Amino acid sequence: MTDIETPQTTTPDATQDTPKGERIAKLIARAGLCSRRDAERWIAERRVSVNGKVIDTPATLISDPTTVSVDGKPLPAAQEAPAVALPQTTRIGDVA
Repeated sequence: MTDIETPQTTTPDATQDTPKGERIAKLIARAGLCSRRDAERWIAERRVSVNGKVIDTPATLISDPTTVSVDGKPLPAAQEAPAVALPQTTRIGDVA
């Protein structure tokens, strides 16, 4: 299996042939470099490469994010989503 795969049209009968991986724009956004939309612009500007090959479509699926580079620099590790604590309100009549 290669590191770069282009998505294929899937039909209900072809679910076994679904390519594995994550869209390259999503990987760049998860690394904290920019938003997904900005990542798509960077790809169109030919600033993103995989294994040294410049990518020209944001529909590229990546199975190994360590092979991605932006402006010649390797992609940083994906950032964890921050845990958010929301205040819990007490309804009238509830005993705390």
